[in-house]
Amino acid sequence: MRWLLVGVDRAGATQICNALVESKCPIETINLYNNEITALTVPALIKLIRSKPSLKKLNLDANMISAKGVNVIKDTLKELKKDDCLDEMEMNDDENEEGEDDIDGLTKMLEGLST
Repeated sequence: MRWLLVGVDRAGATQICNALVESKCPIETINLYNNEITALTVPALIKLIRSKPSLKKLNLDANMISAKGVNVIKDTLKELKKDDCLDEMEMNDDENEEGEDDIDGLTKMLEGLST
């Protein structure tokens, strides 16, 4: 699969990320533009990013991922030497993030995902 365009809510995005982790299909582009994704989806996104070495482009713009969540994603991509993989996030609304306090707990959980 060369690319995947998805239109879902946060829970659906998490389910799709988890399903794609299990898939053996290589994916080059994932477009999750404007899906109300929050920091709560970040752990599933990180697992997906780590499981798809073929990934070249990831569009998460126009979601509601907190600044901390975006930084976790960027740090993971940098660690995997895919700094240029993430599209610009000019329309990301990180100020309306609900559960911002939960990101510290999510960050700790993500530390266990490191390879």
